[in-house]
Amino acid sequence: MKLFELLAEKPSSRLTKILLLIGIALIVITYSILNFFITISGFDSNSLVYSELCFSGPILKSMYVVLVVQGTVDLYRIGQLWDYGFMVAYGLLIFSLALIIARAFEEDSFWHESGYVISLFGIAAPLLDVFENVFILLTLTNPLGFPDWLAVAQSAVSLPKWILILTALIWALVTAVILLIRKLRK
Repeated sequence: MKLFELLAEKPSSRLTKILLLIGIALIVITYSILNFFITISGFDSNSLVYSELCFSGPILKSMYVVLVVQGTVDLYRIGQLWDYGFMVAYGLLIFSLALIIARAFEEDSFWHESGYVISLFGIAAPLLDVFENVFILLTLTNPLGFPDWLAVAQSAVSLPKWILILTALIWALVTAVILLIRKLRK
């Protein structure tokens, strides 16, 4: 496939490593800031993933009650806006890490080819996340009275996003172990 041939060479190995380091640095920075705002808003950060995947307007509204009562909806919104930076960060991490790992395997191997597919998850997952955040921000315009379909739409794009992220994470862990075992055998 032409796209895989392109990913075999571009970005260069050096640039791919730089992108990985930028992704890691941005994750630390953006996650710290978004988590700060979500925490001070009073939203239960342990329920964040649940709020993304609840598929229910009433459940999401019940989670927003604390924000409305405390008057901290704007703080929560700021946290959600910082999530856009976090999307770039984890997208860079997934993309570059998958390329680095894929290129460490033989060209015709399953792990080499699957790494190029996984690298594309670093583009697809953040794109889904963009739409998820649009729906979140729309719900925050009227936290207790938004149309319930917005929560369903939010969850409908969040679910595949999480599937892609978790698949990429599992793939990276499995392939890292395989590479470590190969290295130890030499």
